[in-house]
Amino acid sequence: MKRVPALPRLGVMLMITALTLACNLPGLSARATPSAEVLASETPAIVTPLPSLAPVVAPSIAYVHMLDRQEGWALSEDNVLRTEDGGELWRDVTPLGLSRGFGLSAALTVLDTDHAWLLIPLEYPASGMLYRTTDGGRNWTSVPVPFSGGDLEFLDPRQGWILADLGAGAGSQAVAIFRTTDGGLTWTQTYVNDPTFSGASDTLPLSGMKSGLGLRDFEHAWVGVNMPVEGEMYLYNSSDGGRTWVQQSVPLPVGSESAQVMINQPRFFNAREGVFYAVLYANEPTSVFYRTQDGGQTWVATSSLAERGLYAVASPRDFWIWDGGPQLHVSHDGGLTWESQTTNVDLRDVLASFQFVDADYGWALTINENGQRGLYRTTDGGAHWTALTP
Repeated sequence: MKRVPALPRLGVMLMITALTLACNLPGLSARATPSAEVLASETPAIVTPLPSLAPVVAPSIAYVHMLDRQEGWALSEDNVLRTEDGGELWRDVTPLGLSRGFGLSAALTVLDTDHAWLLIPLEYPASGMLYRTTDGGRNWTSVPVPFSGGDLEFLDPRQGWILADLGAGAGSQAVAIFRTTDGGLTWTQTYVNDPTFSGASDTLPLSGMKSGLGLRDFEHAWVGVNMPVEGEMYLYNSSDGGRTWVQQSVPLPVGSESAQVMINQPRFFNAREGVFYAVLYANEPTSVFYRTQDGGQTWVATSSLAERGLYAVASPRDFWIWDGGPQLHVSHDGGLTWESQTTNVDLRDVLASFQFVDADYGWALTINENGQRGLYRTTDGGAHWTALTP
C-alpha cells in the first residue's frame, strides 16, 4: 500500500503542547452565559442576536450543520458562517488570516452554538492546524496537531476524539486514534494500525475503508469497516478509549445473508440509543437502518427498503432516504415502516447532502456540473423545499 509517510513516532504516546495563537475577530464582545438552565414554559424564549458581523450574500455553502430550526453553522469555500434564522441570512465568523479557498479542504466540527472546531490540513497525513472557538466564532485559538484530517468528534466542550486518516490504498486504510480532554489544545494518541509504526495493533484492521466514529461516551466507540466480503458485517467497538478493538457480531437481515455490506457512521443519541445506516449489495441493493437500545451491546435491523441514496437521521425514530428525485422515503417509527412522499423539487443529479433536525425541518445542499452550490430548506418533513441560496 502506497501512502504519504506519517510522523516517525506515531506508535508512541504523543502529547502535543498547546501553541495557542489568538485569532480574534475585531470589535466583538463575549455573549453572556446563562447561570442556570431555563426549562420550556409558556414564556417565549429571549433570542440574543449576534453582534453586527458582516453578512455574506449568497454564500457557496459546501457543508452545513444545523443545531435546531434557527441556529446553525456552515462552511463555504472562503468562510466559516453562522445563522440564527434557519439559513436565510449567514454571517462571517471566519478566523483571521486564513487563505482563500481553505474551505475546500477544511473540516468543521460543531458541538453547539458556542463551540466549534475547524481543522485545516497542512501536510498530509501528519500535520494540521486546529482552530477552536468557545464563543460562537467571535474569537478563535489555534494549535498545531499531528494529523491533517479524519473524523473529529466532540462529546462536550473538553472531551473529543479523532479517527485520523493516515493514508489509503489497495482497499486498505491506515488510521490512528487521538483523544483530548482540554477541548483540543493537547492530544494523546491511543491507537495506530499501520504496521510500519512502532506499537501498531491490528485489532482495528488495516484492510477496508473506515466509515467514521460513533461515540457513546469518552471510553466507548464504534467504527464501521467496509470490505468487499460477502455475508459479513465489519462493525468494531472499543470499551477502553480506543486502545483495543473487537469485531461485534451483527446479523444480516433474513434474505440478505450473503450480501456485501457498506456501513455508514454510527451515531448515538444518549447512553442507550444509537443507529447506523447500511446498504446491502446482493441481487439488488437494499437499505437498512440498524438500531441499538442497550448502548451498542446489540444491533437490530429495521425494515429494509429496496431503495438507496443519501440518508438523514434526526432522532432514534425519524429517518430519511433520498436520491434527490421526486420520491423521498421517510420513517417516523425508527424504520419499522416506510412511506414515500412526493417532493416539489427534483435534485436527482445535484443533491450533495441533506440534514434534518426534527421531523419537520431539514436542509439540503446541491452542487451542479459547473460547481454552483445551492441550499434548500423544508419545514414540512421534506414534501416542499424552498431555495435559500443562491
